Amino acid sequence: MKQPEYNSLNRPELLAVISTGCVRVRGCVAAVIVTYNSAVEIKSCLNALLDQRGDLINEIVVVDNASEDGTCAHVKTFSNVRLLRNASNKGFAAAVNRGIKCTSSEYVLVLNPDVVVTAEAVAGLAESLRLHEGYAAVGCRLTYPDGRTQCSARRFPTLASFIGRVLLTNELARRFHLREEAGESVVPRMRNSSNGISEVDWILGACMMIRRAAYELIGPMDESYFLYYEDIDWCYRAHLCDWNIGFLVDPHVTHEYKRGSSRVFLGNRLMWVHLRSALYFFRKFAANRRLRTVV
Repeated sequence: MKQPEYNSLNRPELLAVISTGCVRVRGCVAAVIVTYNSAVEIKSCLNALLDQRGDLINEIVVVDNASEDGTCAHVKTFSNVRLLRNASNKGFAAAVNRGIKCTSSEYVLVLNPDVVVTAEAVAGLAESLRLHEGYAAVGCRLTYPDGRTQCSARRFPTLASFIGRVLLTNELARRFHLREEAGESVVPRMRNSSNGISEVDWILGACMMIRRAAYELIGPMDESYFLYYEDIDWCYRAHLCDWNIGFLVDPHVTHEYKRGSSRVFLGNRLMWVHLRSALYFFRKFAANRRLRTVV
């Protein structure tokens, strides 16, 4: 599919400025954060974003999925943040779609509330999209608070890799000191690397900067996913529409990733949600992927 010509430099409010030795695009990013009982994390997330408001970021929207722990009260203390409250928990994809619909910036930075961004990361993501018009979205390296690197760009899952991940990323595996990320394709397919950006299959929705023009062509996130796999689905549809997905090794952002769905026991609701999302993804794209659905 032919992509539209989209030159951000034709818009006067997106004039490039020189800052910290690199070209940065002014006022071109909307941040959309989805919250659910996120009172502990949301302040750090918003403070980091507000440090950049008026430079790169000109819109900050929090979409809350019916939190019960005071999350909304915390958000209301930030005068420059727009709060959208869902009467019930609509899931991650539905909340992201609502947030994007209520913004107008050229790029949208989708964030989990437990992510703390840096100016360098936001600038790098926005600049990558500005320079590389074939990319629908870009992500960057995520790290735990202690500095360890997370697996934030991956290959599309198969049934085989999904089963391996289930077996080798749970609490039992960690107890026996098995490799935490074994069983999944840890090293993403890095293709056509240039200017610090590489093509990958998909990036984690915890920190994903989306080009609005691509979002409008590819379509919104599939709201059939309540949680998990909506980011994989959207990236896969981007590839089907001949868009690329990009990944920046540097810079990085901090993500206090808990992986609640990896605890394998019958009472873990998140585990069942994750399984349902995975099966829906495999069934939805089985005809497109054929054997790659399995191995």
